Amino acid sequence: MTDLNFLQKFTEHGGNVYYYAKNLKLSPFEIIDLSSSANPLIKKFLKINSKKLLSILEFYPDPEGEDLKEVLSKTYGIDKKSIVIGNGSYELLQGLILILPERTKFFLPEPTFVGYRKILKLKEKSKIYTHFSLNPEEHLEAIEKFLKKESKGKAVIICHPNNPTGLVFNKEALSTLISKYEETFFIIDEAFIDFVEEESLISQTKTHENLFILRSLSKFYGLAGVRIGYLVTLNPLLSKVKALVPTWSANTLSQYLARELLLNQEFKKRSLKYFQNLKTLFEKALKEMEVNFLPSYTNFYLLRHLPGGKNFFFWLLKEKHILIRPCFNFYGLTEGDFRVSLKDEKSLKLFIGALREWLKAL
Repeated sequence: MTDLNFLQKFTEHGGNVYYYAKNLKLSPFEIIDLSSSANPLIKKFLKINSKKLLSILEFYPDPEGEDLKEVLSKTYGIDKKSIVIGNGSYELLQGLILILPERTKFFLPEPTFVGYRKILKLKEKSKIYTHFSLNPEEHLEAIEKFLKKESKGKAVIICHPNNPTGLVFNKEALSTLISKYEETFFIIDEAFIDFVEEESLISQTKTHENLFILRSLSKFYGLAGVRIGYLVTLNPLLSKVKALVPTWSANTLSQYLARELLLNQEFKKRSLKYFQNLKTLFEKALKEMEVNFLPSYTNFYLLRHLPGGKNFFFWLLKEKHILIRPCFNFYGLTEGDFRVSLKDEKSLKLFIGALREWLKAL
């Protein structure tokens, strides 16, 4: 019989199917992972391109990622020299934060990605200022207040769209702040921006040296396993970030896949339509069950105040083998808050059925 004491512990991030599968004595493939964002349409793309992928594995990666930079430059109208490629955007974010002045004052609109705080702990002499709200407009007002008296020596980190809420900040209002406070570093994490591309600030890196844009291909393009991301800025600090990135950080496979997917507009169109259909299905079910949730611009939703809290999480994993993301370790959120990602219709319907069963039994 499986020892369930391990369920008293939660992993720090979503997507750790290995931990739960091992303790439940299951294969990771037997866990229905709705705790992390991915795109199942990538499987068909990989199958079609499998021969090409195998043929390039013997080659070392381009240490500069020049071909990928060329695609990014043409796709977004940005200077190739403003781009650094890395092993996921998290690696680049860590490098960027580490080279900022030691006593930088950081502002975090909470709740947001827990990895930011983990990196900021490395900056022992820096201070972190936070503001909790589920309303992006209130965050913008708090940022303005934070910068109004003194903007130098400060940095604002914004997840846009935000994880775990799925909300976006007003693009025009953000642009105004970036222009107004030129001495402040604005670090915008656009890991989920492909779901709402029109809200991106990437083009503004051409005119604002205080703006740093981080992008990832893990979420919308489903490349979490091969790790590929990039940083865009015209700030001279870019060279220092680049110096921290190990040679061959982005492997041959990830660079090839990133180039091909960014050029494949049909894949993007299909993915947007695919997720929109799932979102419609999920929102309809949540409203019918009267579950409190935040409107989302991404492929995940923050469900609030689910009855049972961690007991629901344990039951769902043990009885249904469905893994979702507990959000109690996000600043300001509680045991009853969960992030649920949309993967495919079958797994989504299984979760909806399980949630109905749980609520009915209360």
